[in-house]
Amino acid sequence: MYDAGITAGEYTGPSVGVATPVGSGRPALITGSTRLSGVSRTALSAKLAPPEKPKVKVPTGKALRPFMKPFMTEIQTTVNVLGVLSILPGLVFLISIVVGMAELALITGFIFGGLLLLIVVLTDKPKRLAREKWERECPALVAWRRACARWNQLYYCARDDGVFIPGQTRLIPVDRMRDFLYQG
Repeated sequence: MYDAGITAGEYTGPSVGVATPVGSGRPALITGSTRLSGVSRTALSAKLAPPEKPKVKVPTGKALRPFMKPFMTEIQTTVNVLGVLSILPGLVFLISIVVGMAELALITGFIFGGLLLLIVVLTDKPKRLAREKWERECPALVAWRRACARWNQLYYCARDDGVFIPGQTRLIPVDRMRDFLYQG
């Protein structure tokens, strides 16, 4: 019923109008091309629309730290080992530049750069995992996902202007559907 109440359309074609060009002071006939597009929805379709995803601010920096704790020890150990390992190629790289050994500088530069890149990639992983964990546990998003799952079960009864879940005996008036979706 929700999709049945939505209509999308587009029009492209010639247009003709009357306008007063700047500086002339006299009306003139204007012709051109017009492209219009839009979406129309019925009032019932708007009432039966799925729940909107809440706009929540994803924490960053210090606010994200509690969600990062489970991932940090493993990542910190790996980063510390890679940091120590990158010292040797870094020193060889600097010495080879000073001495003038271009081939050795190039090889150790790639190794050193690769290790540094790996450190950057690994330190980003706990932030990504923490954001994903936060999104799974955020109360507003959890409630919204539950409401969407419930919305997907609903059927509409046109005769009684209400929604119901098959197998249940309760009919919910369309105007109270939102409350029904979000109740425990």
